Amino acid sequence: LRFNEDNCHKQCQPCNTHLSGNITEYRINLVQKIGLERVEWLERKDHKPLKLSVDEIKELIRVYKAKCKELM
Repeated sequence: LRFNEDNCHKQCQPCNTHLSGNITEYRINLVQKIGLERVEWLERKDHKPLKLSVDEIKELIRVYKAKCKELM
């Protein structure tokens, strides 16, 4: 799940720090953003560890550097 974009979302500091993640509201908003099916997939416990080769990791680095540049 570490490199799955559905598992990477921002949260405001008060919810994250003082409300222990405000999980109920976070989930409601996540369902609105990515859909119930994808949220339920993230919540499943049967995910296998992702084993990437060096070349695959280098490709991920290239892809995400390009995405960062698009945001600037």
